[in-house]
Amino acid sequence: MKSPMNIILTGSLLALSAAMPLSALAAPPKAHAITRHEEATTGAITSVNATEVKLANGDTFKVAPGLSTAGFKAGENVKVRWSMKDGAKFAEHISATKN
Repeated sequence: MKSPMNIILTGSLLALSAAMPLSALAAPPKAHAITRHEEATTGAITSVNATEVKLANGDTFKVAPGLSTAGFKAGENVKVRWSMKDGAKFAEHISATKN
């Protein structure tokens, strides 16, 4: 015959295991891949050089490596596809737009 203490311990363990959420037994969630969020802005260029593009609306973009700004000049209307990196806007692609 089981002692009252064994019955109490067995009952307590059963109650605790029933109360534990099943998610605690599941595998830990997988780390999500970091995705780059890209946006687009249009406007007139106020200044442009090999490292930076400024638009009339006040937006300033650093030029991403490999992107050439040689074909653009101040006053030209452009569409800039950009993403945030280290707290700065980086132009990933620049294309001319119609007025």
